[in-house]
Amino acid sequence: GDPKLLGALGAWVGAYHLPFVLLGAGVIGLASALLMRLRGEEVGAATRLSPGTFLALAGWPIWLVVAAGS
Repeated sequence: GDPKLLGALGAWVGAYHLPFVLLGAGVIGLASALLMRLRGEEVGAATRLSPGTFLALAGWPIWLVVAAGS
């Protein structure tokens, strides 16, 4: 489902803004892993973090900016 979400985000924000969505999703994912680590939770290779959630969280504000500019 994550590639389909990325494709939908690309249709909504445009191909030019898609790298910013990916960058934002990566930063949000790293921040969530850091917060889990700071709370004392075990973060390892088997820790499941949903990339679709990070894509949605990163794509929404970018879509708002793109939609406001139209």
